Amino acid sequence: MFNAPKELYPQLRALDPRDFEQAKRAEFMLVRGRFEHLVNPNRHEVISGTSVSEALKQLREVLDFYSGEGTHLDSRTFAFLREPELVEIVKRDYRELSLRLHPSHSWKSSVVLAGSILEAILYDVLSGPRNQANANSYVAGHSQYRRQGAIVDGHWTLQALIDTAIQLQILRLQDKDIIHQTLRDYRNFIHPAKEIRTQNSVGKNEAGLAMNALNVVIDHLQKTFTP
Repeated sequence: MFNAPKELYPQLRALDPRDFEQAKRAEFMLVRGRFEHLVNPNRHEVISGTSVSEALKQLREVLDFYSGEGTHLDSRTFAFLREPELVEIVKRDYRELSLRLHPSHSWKSSVVLAGSILEAILYDVLSGPRNQANANSYVAGHSQYRRQGAIVDGHWTLQALIDTAIQLQILRLQDKDIIHQTLRDYRNFIHPAKEIRTQNSVGKNEAGLAMNALNVVIDHLQKTFTP
């Protein structure tokens, strides 16, 4: 146990505080400072087992709020969204996905939530005043979607949302296939019958692809779209 601070401190130094949930960044800095003190104590100071145990406990608690290298949670402003309530929902779900589900290897839940976040994003973008009329016109002109009605009725499938966003050039055509496969098809594995029928399951690779595809969409919209 006494060797733990020396083994862990180099790894803690490599962590970027911005990759922690904002409310926990200062706490992480304090914990890292405590480990630095344990590794380099004052002259004649004796480090007790209790001090090491308490530091390890604090570290375990704060690491629950680590989102992964390079994630920088606060960079996801979702400024391209219009509705304040929906922005808070998307931010909440994105934190849940990044901080809880994916780090805990909850692969299936990660894929489902990633698809739900995409659905919320596309609904907001397409139902706004800039795109609503064109979105409704596109869907009304396609028999497979016509019965879903106007977008504000809230009955559009994720497939309809994706295809419409591609058609209106809100999303890039080059991303269409990967978005459909990783964020729509994989999400359908929430239905056990599909998993049995296809003899496939959602694992680490599928969850990683879904998260990457979601981040591609978010990054693209943050750079190109204003409500």
